[in-house]
Amino acid sequence: MNAFGGDAGTMLVAEHDERESGEEELYLVVRGAARFTLAGETHDVPAISVVAIPDPAVRRAAVATEDGTIVLAVGAPAASGFATTWNEANFEQVPRAE
Repeated sequence: MNAFGGDAGTMLVAEHDERESGEEELYLVVRGAARFTLAGETHDVPAISVVAIPDPAVRRAAVATEDGTIVLAVGAPAASGFATTWNEANFEQVPRAE
């Protein structure tokens, strides 16, 4: 897991694919906005959005389109399903949104 940040125009994710590692990736735009290029197509992604790339062969890149943008990247072996370690007991005391 890695976090990247920068102002508008900053390259947050260098163009690459994950063929060698065989990993799929998730990117979470935590703050700001970013323009992702996936397999040659651009997508403007606002804060609190997820970009999922299950195919390791897809070329990907991202650039910040707003100042103060932060993107979190998570990778895992392809077809792993990003198995969760979620444990509901850890959140028993947290009020639930209705």
